[in-house]
Amino acid sequence: MKNIILTLSVLFIFTGCSTKIALEEYKDISSLNIIKHEKIKYKKPSISTQTIFINSYNKNYNKYFNITKSLILEKLLSKNYFEVKDSKSNYKVYINIDSLDTIRRYHKSRYIETKKGGYYTEAYWTYNTSAILSAKMIYSNDRYSYFTASESVHMSEYSKINVPSSTYIKAIDRSLSQLVKKIAQSITPVATIISKKVHIEDTEDQIFLINMGIDYGVYKEQRVKIYKDTIEKNEVTSSTMLSRVFIADGRVSNQVLKNESWIVLDNEDKNNLIEIGDKVELIYTHY
Repeated sequence: MKNIILTLSVLFIFTGCSTKIALEEYKDISSLNIIKHEKIKYKKPSISTQTIFINSYNKNYNKYFNITKSLILEKLLSKNYFEVKDSKSNYKVYINIDSLDTIRRYHKSRYIETKKGGYYTEAYWTYNTSAILSAKMIYSNDRYSYFTASESVHMSEYSKINVPSSTYIKAIDRSLSQLVKKIAQSITPVATIISKKVHIEDTEDQIFLINMGIDYGVYKEQRVKIYKDTIEKNEVTSSTMLSRVFIADGRVSNQVLKNESWIVLDNEDKNNLIEIGDKVELIYTHY
């Protein structure tokens, strides 16, 4: 019995609060309706098929240009990070294939001793195929940001082979996934908490509504950070400045709508610190 209790305690510590919520079990406690919903919806950035450019300093990689462009467009569309257009857009993206390489290693046969005498293992080859990509994103005001990503694909064969193009494409695909997440982290604005509810039977159990949902790339279980905007006074110049104070970590719940999402905090003790108007940063680059 003690072991069962201990196991359950450990599971609770490491898994935290559940993000599955039933909205009918909560009642509204929003104390302030600060902004009309239409005013807090942000315009999703747009990108054009004509403003994504693929390049490389190695001519051997040229045959992967078309598939690289196709893959990144597919990811940008499926994740809703951008509105993809055929004409004018806010951004230009230059993607460079920096490296496509395979490290081959030969593993000799080994003798394994057993009680019945032993046997020899079969020799084999391992292949580690990696893709290193970088991106330069230029904004409409001529500002720009740089991003890099590196991913690899592992495989093994009993004979020496020429690594197929499909393996390099798989490595490019994985690297692009990381690259797109970093881009999303850079261009996605912070969300705003626009409502909050409390559980009918447990006042410590609260959920919070943000003004971003599926249409902006938000997904279930996505990590978030909640901040509070504060105004500080510079005692030297007597001027005021806006600063952001971290409050708590949390996750998106299972209730993700088109333009809104409900979030829950990791630590219920901080629920009462959250107010309408607090800012929420959506985390794309970490799992």
